[in-house]
Amino acid sequence: MIFFNSPKLKKNVRRMELFLLSALVFSPVLAFGQTGPDLVISSGPDISGVLEVGQEIKFSADVLNQGDQNTGNSFIIRFRVDGKKIHDASSEALARGHTR
Repeated sequence: MIFFNSPKLKKNVRRMELFLLSALVFSPVLAFGQTGPDLVISSGPDISGVLEVGQEIKFSADVLNQGDQNTGNSFIIRFRVDGKKIHDASSEALARGHTR
């Protein structure tokens, strides 16, 4: 979880967390018949500190199956900070052998 002092930013971070959760639930990875995938963040920014206006944040995650084995799929999540808002959140889930 990411912590910020500004109430507005806290609210937007919560929205971003909900977006990340919904992106996982509705990701195309599920369409390939994998049950209960888990995301393990493999790279991303430090979760403490200050976000700068206009800064793009990118997380990269590995998708694990129920046996905790890496499926070889990637999941990339990006968002950008603009003033007191986090917006332009996007995600993409790429199944092995598929590109976007």
